[in-house]
Amino acid sequence: MTASMGTTATAMTEATDQTVLSGSSIGRRPIAWALLGVSLVGLLVGSLTLFDRIGDFNADRPRTIFYRNPLMLREFLYAGREVELMDALDENGAGEITLRYGNDSVEIPVAIPNANDLDGLERHEDWFRVLRVIEAEPGASFEQRLAEVERGEREDMLVVVTRTPDPGKNDGAIGLKVDPDAWGYGEVMRKHWTFDFYRLNPDGGIERETLRFPSTRRHQDPKEGELAQGTWQYDAAASVMPKGSEPKANFTQRALTQAGWALGVSGVSVMLLAFSTAWLLAPTRDDIERRIARAG
Repeated sequence: MTASMGTTATAMTEATDQTVLSGSSIGRRPIAWALLGVSLVGLLVGSLTLFDRIGDFNADRPRTIFYRNPLMLREFLYAGREVELMDALDENGAGEITLRYGNDSVEIPVAIPNANDLDGLERHEDWFRVLRVIEAEPGASFEQRLAEVERGEREDMLVVVTRTPDPGKNDGAIGLKVDPDAWGYGEVMRKHWTFDFYRLNPDGGIERETLRFPSTRRHQDPKEGELAQGTWQYDAAASVMPKGSEPKANFTQRALTQAGWALGVSGVSVMLLAFSTAWLLAPTRDDIERRIARAG
């Protein structure tokens, strides 16, 4: 009985000590309380401003995607006109492809010869694609968007895109001599790639545009004459690039680029909040000494 009462008293004493300890460590730190208040205000102001700026950015730039459907046929109809693709190649696969659209035609040099005589356009899929492109909001399949085009509710594009490795000069960083005409060298030197886009206008005619592989870093704006993220050309060019060789995402066109000071204030406030909270919950020196004395 006496032992039980002693144990209970000891437990109550320890609980009381913990309460005193907690209260004393919190009550004696006005600076920590001030930092906690400042961090909460900073986090609130910074977060609200950040959300507002991101919302404005997204409202001004509604998100769209480019639905792409590759066509492997050599003959078909588009906008009421015949489209025909004809090869004129030697035994090694070098030569040109003639693109006919109604009364218009253009010759496209073969960028990557393939000696294998494959069906359809598979022989040229390393560098050549015929794409039907529809720009629309996400949330539907290509078939649904195509049905909208057929009902006249949305426009589409028919595009032929090609990739030319064109390795150019031997500019290896360590002076290795590599055959500039070698297929492997051309596939690795992405900065020399060029992309040609042949757009078939619904009213007739073929428009050609040439763009280069991006040379800027991820935090820099795209240069004129180069592929730019968020365009149909960028997405179409990706279809003729080897897997894993696409340009890295560019951050100059993201919502966080508009954050400004709000992002910095929010981040600093989070760190300050964690620091001040830990300071308030930590025991003081007197608390530690009192514990040591009781333990002794």
